[in-house]
Amino acid sequence: MTWTPLLHGGARERALEIVGTIAADLRRRFDVSASVTAAEAWSLAEGRGGVALFFAYYGTALVDDDAQAFAAQLVEESLEAATGVGPLDYLFEGFTGVAWVLAHVDGWLLDVSDSDPNDAIDGALLDRTTSTVPWPGEYDLLAGLTGLGVYALERLPRPRAMELLAAVVSRLSELAESELAEPDARRPFWWTPGARLPAHVRRGFPDGAWNLGAAHGAPGVIALLAKASAAGVTSARPLLDRAVD
Repeated sequence: MTWTPLLHGGARERALEIVGTIAADLRRRFDVSASVTAAEAWSLAEGRGGVALFFAYYGTALVDDDAQAFAAQLVEESLEAATGVGPLDYLFEGFTGVAWVLAHVDGWLLDVSDSDPNDAIDGALLDRTTSTVPWPGEYDLLAGLTGLGVYALERLPRPRAMELLAAVVSRLSELAESELAEPDARRPFWWTPGARLPAHVRRGFPDGAWNLGAAHGAPGVIALLAKASAAGVTSARPLLDRAVD
């Protein structure tokens, strides 16, 4: 990977000091003997999965072998903790997020070419997205179809990853069409029912709303569709153009 430093001199040293303090705190919090919550045991958003990602980059940037080894340990621990427990199709809080971390660090932190645990995940997610029609879950980045698409992008160019990405786009298209009272080819939407809105939002929109945030709304879908189109999923481009409009 290549990068350009943003800070120099005293500002650089201060930034490194702050990051070092963060690393030390995380090291203590996620030491093998430490007690962690269920979400922290594996989660990309709140737990070992995300911390592993931090230490992978921290160790690479500072050429710190110990930090990289700790990152590899956390990846292994998060996979073990999530197996059979973590929700399969949640990127931020489920097994897919842990699998994404493994896929992301493969080839520079770890080498899983001989026995790739994600092969089984690819198959399970592909089965889930192709056999479950209509899609019963969320569409968003954090806990829905868009997050599964992000995982599929990380697994490219494997054939199953391409199949999964195409299946995600297909389910997103179906959701967009099914949510319109009168289907309109010009206007795709991804609707959030009132029951799934946070309480403070639901008070103003009791029947539901269209979400314009990247985490839970259409912008996250748009970003995924752009990546999917660039990767060769031809069905993504028409939906992308409509969503951007």
